[in-house]
Amino acid sequence: MLTPNEQDNLVVWDPSASRGHVESYFMKANDPASRRAFWLKFTLFARPGQASAAVGDVWAIFFNADTHEHVALRNQFPARECTLGRDHVEVKMGASEFHTGRSVGDLKLDDQSIKWDLTFDTSGAPFHHFPSEKLYKGRFPKSKALSPYPDSSFTGTITVNGEKVAIDGWPGMQGHNWGEQHTPRYAWGHCNLFDGNPEDTFFEGFTGRILVGGVMIPPVTRTFLRYKGTDYPLLSAKGTLWPPATIRYDQWDFQSEGQGYVLEGSLKADKRDMVGLYYKNPEGPNTDCLNSKLARCDLRLFETNGRKRTLVTELHSAHGAALEVAIHEGESHGVRMTV
Repeated sequence: MLTPNEQDNLVVWDPSASRGHVESYFMKANDPASRRAFWLKFTLFARPGQASAAVGDVWAIFFNADTHEHVALRNQFPARECTLGRDHVEVKMGASEFHTGRSVGDLKLDDQSIKWDLTFDTSGAPFHHFPSEKLYKGRFPKSKALSPYPDSSFTGTITVNGEKVAIDGWPGMQGHNWGEQHTPRYAWGHCNLFDGNPEDTFFEGFTGRILVGGVMIPPVTRTFLRYKGTDYPLLSAKGTLWPPATIRYDQWDFQSEGQGYVLEGSLKADKRDMVGLYYKNPEGPNTDCLNSKLARCDLRLFETNGRKRTLVTELHSAHGAALEVAIHEGESHGVRMTV
């Protein structure tokens, strides 16, 4: 029997459907001892009515903030040559694989290469980004996201251009998203490597703008904080819809509200530690994703009683957070586009 986490990782794509589809499995982790991180992703892509021409992409980035030199690779394969588990968790594309608690990979592009052999912790509950499960069933919104393993750790090796890096309990996460398109404009953040290493603590959230009837609606924010084992899901209508949030190319600032508490946050990346990625959409203009796994994260959690606020905790991470900012293709943002 599949666990809830494994159910969240089953392939959603239906090749018999006529609609376009994009679906991704991704992993990220940070070195707790230095300013290094990795990001790995398996993607399925199909244009409307062209399931026979669908493709699978495997992506890998190894970040190094000490040198600001990051290795980013992507290899593509026909989807008909990929293995996609329907009743179990299995994705195979070329020599790269994703399974429950394990991933191996081997990518080459020009004179660069990234190989990995990793296991990751599969304990803990999944995190669903949307406040209602109904939003995962229908066509609205056109992009769905959840995190089967939002607070995990990775062990194994990554070999970057022949140099083997030991991955010894690096904190990270694994996510899964799918839909008819990428969200037109969004910021997404995650951190489970805070200063002082508070036990059983992680943050994940997003602000997104979507099209409804051809009109771009105001930003929608959803955040979740677990602090020392206590969950703070920001589920109230006031906290989920139209909260203050600002998305810049290298920074995401937000304030969100729950039942009796407020979370203020800021995630910021050095543009030298962002990697620009080309995200194709099944229909319409493409999306540029500005991706960093070495961002700074600052959070402040308050209890509220009317207008009175009492600080519960402050959490800080100097370079252990993920920050992804999605924008329209071709905007002038100052981040080098790569793969």
